[in-house]
Amino acid sequence: QALPNGTLYFPPFAGHLFRTDVHDTTYRCRISYSYYVLLSHDIRVRAVVRQPYEVKVETTDVTLGNTAFLKCFVSSHVREFVHVSSWFGEKEMLLPGRSDIGTRYVVTTPGGELCIRNVNEEDRLKRFSCVTVDTLTGERKTSEAILLTLKDNIPNMAPSTSQKSVSELKAGKGASVQLPCNVQGNPVPSFS
Repeated sequence: QALPNGTLYFPPFAGHLFRTDVHDTTYRCRISYSYYVLLSHDIRVRAVVRQPYEVKVETTDVTLGNTAFLKCFVSSHVREFVHVSSWFGEKEMLLPGRSDIGTRYVVTTPGGELCIRNVNEEDRLKRFSCVTVDTLTGERKTSEAILLTLKDNIPNMAPSTSQKSVSELKAGKGASVQLPCNVQGNPVPSFS
């Protein structure tokens, strides 16, 4: 619908009314005056069909004293529009970019994984859940809470890593970069 003020309005519609030429195309605004015509830059419109989706936390076993990485999985058909907004560790809300150097709980950006450093016995009793937000609708969903599965330290175990090698890393000027180090071993090595 073209409104009198020049706005092009797309009301919600049923899926069977989808038309590629209207709901998945490029538009330009054209303003005409008596002596000249102005054209806007191209505006890409792509309709998205609202579908239910699931959010769940997946984790692997972690050895006491090591680092745990919890990932929030979102159904693939909405992953482009849904992101992790926060985590809960029992009653404590954990936000991306809001951790200091001394904290054991860090929410990574942009992925939204929860990194728990130096896992201890108290972490075994905490329930962790992630909160997502749909950037198109504003809908928030919270996953079911999970408990960490902890393994006891094995003395004199040689350090091992599950990290993939990084051959090249690109970041824009002034951008922050996080390189988590997921090392298991006893004693836990120091990091730099």
